[in-house]
Amino acid sequence: SPLKENAYFSHLVRYQKMYLLLLLMLVLGSAVLSNVKAEKPFFSGSESYYHLTQAREATWRTFYYYPLQWLDQAGGFPALLVLPVFFSISSLALLWRITKQWGISPAAMLIFSCFLILSPTFIIAFTTLSHASLFLFLFLSGITLLWQKKKSVRYWAILPLIGITFIDCN
Repeated sequence: SPLKENAYFSHLVRYQKMYLLLLLMLVLGSAVLSNVKAEKPFFSGSESYYHLTQAREATWRTFYYYPLQWLDQAGGFPALLVLPVFFSISSLALLWRITKQWGISPAAMLIFSCFLILSPTFIIAFTTLSHASLFLFLFLSGITLLWQKKKSVRYWAILPLIGITFIDCN
């Protein structure tokens, strides 16, 4: 196909992880900078503040907020900034691993990843503390573990999949 013969596209496909991570940082960074420039709070949307409030008031009944509470207490705002970035990079890495295991072509993965990163849903999910980013991360973790060759590793997939059941989607 003419696209595969194009030197620029071949270069993009070959080094797609580097370019996609750069695109990810540019997209998420521009969303954050636009909030800062407009003097809006960093975490836009009520969902982020709902989760922060729940984390600060966490009890044994809402034990799943303990990691967020610990992160807030240990590092404050800078530590909380790392969380959406961690989930976005980890989710992309897991997605790349799954598509490689399933035999999806690198060119198709490049195009799909570009559309994914540039989608408004992805941008909103990974610039806030949202249940969508946690759900995607846990789901991809579970699928990755299920597709491992070692049978003993597959059993660990139950942990992230059970974790999904604790996500509060108010």
